Amino acid sequence: MDPSISELKISAQPLRYLSILQTYPLELYFQKIPVVVPEPAAFVIQKFLISDRRKVLGKKQKDLIMAIDLGRFLLSDDIQTKRMASVMTELLPKWRKKLFRVMKEYSPEFYNQFIESLGLKT
Repeated sequence: MDPSISELKISAQPLRYLSILQTYPLELYFQKIPVVVPEPAAFVIQKFLISDRRKVLGKKQKDLIMAIDLGRFLLSDDIQTKRMASVMTELLPKWRKKLFRVMKEYSPEFYNQFIESLGLKT
């Protein structure tokens, strides 16, 4: 299958880690209108993973700050901690390894909190 669309002179490119957000939808209502957003646990994990691919330092920092701050908040709630564990365990092994590496590299404090909250061994 050729991913290019020759008439438009463009080619399709996979959006890595987007499937994480699509797998964990959360339906909310805003003024009685349903709005589907990713579950916060999936959002945090996806932000850590994509931050490593960012070339622009400002975007990378923004992703990491968002992931760390929201991640800390989620880890303070037992239900959300379980959701983060569930999302993390369903990742491909390669993605899980990358998640741990990025967490540990950019925020060892959060990494330790994450590992401890999920009852994992390092």
